[in-house]
Amino acid sequence: MIKNTVLIPSYQPGLSLSLLVQKLKKTGFTHIIVVDDGSGEAYRKYFTFCEANGAIIVRHEKNMGKGAALKTGIRAAAEYFPNDTGIVTADGDGQHLTKDILRVSEKLSENPGSLVLGVRDFSEV
Repeated sequence: MIKNTVLIPSYQPGLSLSLLVQKLKKTGFTHIIVVDDGSGEAYRKYFTFCEANGAIIVRHEKNMGKGAALKTGIRAAAEYFPNDTGIVTADGDGQHLTKDILRVSEKLSENPGSLVLGVRDFSEV
């Protein structure tokens, strides 16, 4: 069982968010928080799908920006999953692949209490 939370801030997402959450669950992530940063009713179906796949959805009534969404998600992670090793942040637009999120999560698990940063070329790690 993976003991890290995946935090995904999201504003006006598309299908890629739903697919990411689904893939994360299949990979073994059980603690996923998605922050709806004021996306509006037209985007609700994507968040509903994520919730149906086990993600916790936290909502901002209006768009507050990625930084505020991350802060909200970190507070939610501390509340819902206080015993996790850490938090891995990912974007829901498809730019972060599930395998890369898993690699960052594994490094975080190997180095608790550390800040782990991913780079696009993992040969640099």
